[in-house]
Amino acid sequence: MFSKMQSLVTRITAGFLLNAILGLLLMVFLLSYHNQAEQQFSNLQNQNLPKLLAISKARFSLAQLQVLAYSRYSLTSEQAEYQAALKAEQESLNSSMSMLSLSLDDSLKKLLRDFSAVMNSETVDWDEARRHLALLADYAEATQQQLDKRASKIEQQTIEQTEQATALLSKASWLTEGFVVILIIAAFIAYLLVKKYIAKPVESFARQIERSATERDLSLTFDDASKTEIGQAAKSLNKLFESFRTLLQTTHLATGELEVSTREMDNVVTRANQQVEKQRHESDELSQTLLVFAQGVEDVSVQASDAEAAAEQGYHQSTVGYQEVESTVQQINALADKVSNVSELILKLQQQSTHISSLVSVIQQIAEQTNLLALNAAIEAARAGDSGRGFAVVADEVRQLATRTQEATEEIQGVIESLSDCMSESTAAMRVTEDTAVDSVKQAQLAGDALTAIKTAIDTILASNKNIAATTLSHRDQMVSVKQRVEELNDLVGLVSEETGKVSQETQVVVRNISALYQQVNSFKGIE
Repeated sequence: MFSKMQSLVTRITAGFLLNAILGLLLMVFLLSYHNQAEQQFSNLQNQNLPKLLAISKARFSLAQLQVLAYSRYSLTSEQAEYQAALKAEQESLNSSMSMLSLSLDDSLKKLLRDFSAVMNSETVDWDEARRHLALLADYAEATQQQLDKRASKIEQQTIEQTEQATALLSKASWLTEGFVVILIIAAFIAYLLVKKYIAKPVESFARQIERSATERDLSLTFDDASKTEIGQAAKSLNKLFESFRTLLQTTHLATGELEVSTREMDNVVTRANQQVEKQRHESDELSQTLLVFAQGVEDVSVQASDAEAAAEQGYHQSTVGYQEVESTVQQINALADKVSNVSELILKLQQQSTHISSLVSVIQQIAEQTNLLALNAAIEAARAGDSGRGFAVVADEVRQLATRTQEATEEIQGVIESLSDCMSESTAAMRVTEDTAVDSVKQAQLAGDALTAIKTAIDTILASNKNIAATTLSHRDQMVSVKQRVEELNDLVGLVSEETGKVSQETQVVVRNISALYQQVNSFKGIE
């Protein structure tokens, strides 16, 4: 048992258990007093305070009933408003009295009902109304006295419960102060014991460790005679320092050899990095050459595409021209047909004009005969004297009509002759136009044949351009693929260059670290 108490953990645990037991006892007593005080305050809150509030509400309701009665007496409130307010105050008063375990007799209701009957009568008996108001005041005063008694009783209970709760809190306070004093004394004793049995050995042990760390001396041994955890730690540290000495001796030899190897590896990596840089430069030159060649192929591809587009445009234009020539031939044929029709119509019109000219000649002859007949009739009328005067007038009118007819036929004959000349010229022009239309049809047919030959040639050129463009695109795609492969190779070379650079840097870091490690290991004492 004594050997177990020498353990620092046991001692500290015992101190904490003692403090925990004292604290637990204090907590039990405080919880007991707290529950009792809480019960007292709960009674105050749940019983006495609501009752006091109910008393206050009951007093207020009684005062309001009197105010309502006097307002009705003074006719400042209507009957409906008075009844509604009266009902509400009665319900509030009944609720408050029920909470106080008190009951109201029917005399209040009867008194208020009688007062309402007096005030609602046609002729108000004011003396009777004042008597009811006095009875209401007496009833309110009696009820107020009853409420005062109940309030005094509740207040006395409240004071007693408050004093009991205060006494419990005072006891809890004294108990807390006592326990605090005990805890302070126990803490002081624990401080002295910790300082003697824990702090001083730990401080001595820490100074030895600090000395070893400061002087970097692994040959130092710690006092392990104590049977506490500090003695066990000293034994463990002695074993650990022995292991460190062995490890550092091995590390000292290995770092020397490793430093030589890493320096040689750094030289190898440096040479490899130079070769990679050379390969990267050559890859860049190849990439530039392929870039120029790919640009040339791209230009050829663009020109082939432009030629193909131009050939397609020419093919399209020749197709449109051929269609336009076909349409022109059809229109010229239609025009030739129309010219032939017009020529036939002009011939018919010329024939009709000749016929009309013969008719006009007949009409002119008739007019001449009519003029002679009218002249003869006028001569005969003159011979007849007065009896032939009317006939002479008619003969004169017929002669004038014949003269105008003759003149008109002469004018018509002139117009017909002019029209006949124009139609002769039109007929000749139509014949020339018809011959020209026939020649135009032949020329248009020749142009259509030529456009057909051009269309066939352009179609051949278009097919050749398409083949050239397809071949050029294929070469361009192949050059792009080759360029991508070279760029990937260049990127790979660059990545390898970066990685070899990193390896070189890391190798140099390793060399520096190994040198530093060698120096650090060499700085420890006791490893020779």
